[in-house]
Amino acid sequence: MVALIEKWSPDALLHKGAAPICFENEWGLTQPENITEVNYKVHSPAWALGFQKLADKAGVVCHVKFPDHPTAGYQDIWDFIVQELQSPAP
Repeated sequence: MVALIEKWSPDALLHKGAAPICFENEWGLTQPENITEVNYKVHSPAWALGFQKLADKAGVVCHVKFPDHPTAGYQDIWDFIVQELQSPAP
């Protein structure tokens, strides 16, 4: 079972040369009152920031955007996709 988790875990898929990643969260680092704890923990920017650290260690570009934490160079996830699709391959 561990081998299967390691094979498909998001952080196991990080490697030098992987495509850039962009996470955009509509919530900040504080859980909104109307959102369940489980939903917040899975979809919070805290998870994305942790993943960004793993991506940095692997040499993968990873952007994280959430309220009061803009992403340099990108307005939102759609702008990220458009710019990445228009940029020449390395």
